[in-house]
Amino acid sequence: MIVQLAIAISAGLVSAAIFAFMATGTVLASPLFYVALLPHYVVGLGWSPAYAFIAIFSALFVLLPAFGLKVAFLHALTISVPAYIVCYLLFLQRQQTAQITSDNGQPENAQPDNAHQAATQTAEWYPFGNVIIAIALMAGVLATISIFMIGSTYESYQAAINEMITQAFRAPEGSDSPNINQNFLNSLTEILPRVLPAASATLWLSTNLVNLWLAGRITKHTQLLRRPWPDIAKIEYPKVLLIIFVAALAASFLPGLPGLAASGFVGAITTAYLIMGLFVLHVLSRKSSLRNLLLIAAYLSLILIPWMSIIVTIVGVGEPLFRLRDR
Repeated sequence: MIVQLAIAISAGLVSAAIFAFMATGTVLASPLFYVALLPHYVVGLGWSPAYAFIAIFSALFVLLPAFGLKVAFLHALTISVPAYIVCYLLFLQRQQTAQITSDNGQPENAQPDNAHQAATQTAEWYPFGNVIIAIALMAGVLATISIFMIGSTYESYQAAINEMITQAFRAPEGSDSPNINQNFLNSLTEILPRVLPAASATLWLSTNLVNLWLAGRITKHTQLLRRPWPDIAKIEYPKVLLIIFVAALAASFLPGLPGLAASGFVGAITTAYLIMGLFVLHVLSRKSSLRNLLLIAAYLSLILIPWMSIIVTIVGVGEPLFRLRDR
């Protein structure tokens, strides 16, 4: 018990240290952002969600006095609390009892004296597809919160983004570096405020799932994983997701902050469908001798040919109807 408690506290301290280093704004800050969730997931999957909950407070214990309420709140909001929620969902289960028939073919409770008095209990775990969608919805919520943290109105939000862009591309005083083309800056200030919520939700969702996958691999390899790892051939999204997606897509055309908030959910759910499309590719390639080569080509095409991601996303959207993974 003491060892597990020490591990949980250490996980929170490591995550807090990574997050604090991110706040310095150094060159290594951005790469560290992508692993800040990992300690929470490792302790949550390898021991239990209760220890991931403890890690929340050990991180706060360091960040609150050292960096103040804002940094501690941001860590809890974007890192430790979402990781705990995901671990909690992953460990939800219910027991199912399989009824065994007796020697004469009747149910065992009908002939108790002649039956094999045996029953098997299997655990039905919370669907992993629902966990992915929960992470996607959290990404949309976080994107919405970030909008209102930047500006309380669309005008103040846009002005803050424009100021950040101007500061980022302004040449230092006394520098011989030429200023960035003004037409480019104008285009950027017009486009970035609209796409930022969807982009941030997509990035957070992707980072979260990569860390969850890494934690699953680590705990499974070390034989610490406390639940079966899901088979991607059996992962299903809830049917209501398509309705939520269509509603968010329609709301994204609203003017002002409501449209921006909806675009964050559109970006997150679109990414979830893209991931489902990748699941389909992985399953269909299992019987091919060139599987690794095909998957490498598929992932490279997503990077080099942007419209390929649209096709993979459409495959993900259509998977509940066409059931390509069952073929």
